[in-house]
Amino acid sequence: MWERSVSLSTFVTEAFPLKRSLCSPVARFLPQGMRFVASNLRQQGKDHDLLLIWTDCDREGEHIGSEIVSYCRKENSKIKVLRSRFNAIIPE
Repeated sequence: MWERSVSLSTFVTEAFPLKRSLCSPVARFLPQGMRFVASNLRQQGKDHDLLLIWTDCDREGEHIGSEIVSYCRKENSKIKVLRSRFNAIIPE
């Protein structure tokens, strides 16, 4: 599990000295039908001081969590973020 994230530019220059022309910037796109979700996240970030990210601990879940944090921090840059870690939720 990743304990912290490393930017692609750091990874490319420190771990693998690749040419920068090989690295494409990540494009962000918010579909029209999902803008209400982004608006809600910004409002919740404005109204609260703690954010708990509870998404799957895989690459997709980490990305979704980082998107949630970025929208909440647009209104509250000082919001405290906690990340849950779990492997499975099953009944005993």
